[in-house]
Amino acid sequence: MLMAKYHATLGESEGILCLSLSPGLVDTSEGKQPPPELMEKIGRMVGKFAKYAPDFKGPITPDESARLCAGVIEEATVEELGGGFVSHLGTKRWL
Repeated sequence: MLMAKYHATLGESEGILCLSLSPGLVDTSEGKQPPPELMEKIGRMVGKFAKYAPDFKGPITPDESARLCAGVIEEATVEELGGGFVSHLGTKRWL
C-alpha cells in the first residue's frame, strides 16, 4: 500500500519509479548446513514449492538475485511497474 501511495504522489506527477521488489528465494547459508530437524522442514517446504512451480530448481545465489533484480530495475517503467510489488523476475511469479 505504501508503494501505491508513493506512486500516486511521485510516480504520476514526478515520473519517479516507486516499486517493491522481492529478491526471490536466496541461499544465504554460505555453505553452512542447518540442523537435521530444520532440514526436514526445509525439504517439505521445497516439495510444496516444486508443486507450485514445477521448474523450480532451488534457491538462487545472492549474485544471481542481485543480477536479476538489477535487470528488473533497468527495464522497469513508471507506467508498467509503478506502485507494484514484483519478484526478481519482474512478474508475480515468486519462484
